Amino acid sequence: MYYGQTKEISAFLVNNGPNKINYKFYFHPDKEPEQIVLNEMDFTCSPYEAGIEMSQRILSAEPITGLANPYEQVRVYITILT
Repeated sequence: MYYGQTKEISAFLVNNGPNKINYKFYFHPDKEPEQIVLNEMDFTCSPYEAGIEMSQRILSAEPITGLANPYEQVRVYITILT
């Protein structure tokens, strides 16, 4: 891929367990995985911080949240921006 190009990849999120699971994708370019608090329900930020996050985002997923039933495969479309 060259700078300015976009690529979409089709993938599957697989729930290989007997329980329903909720999922949500997080894309934070400036944070390490251990810095993201997944149980925190207050995700408020200033418009400035939201703008920086949107301009730095190189990955996105659709659907970004959802429910995967037991032993279900959920199709996810991942978009890569360069």
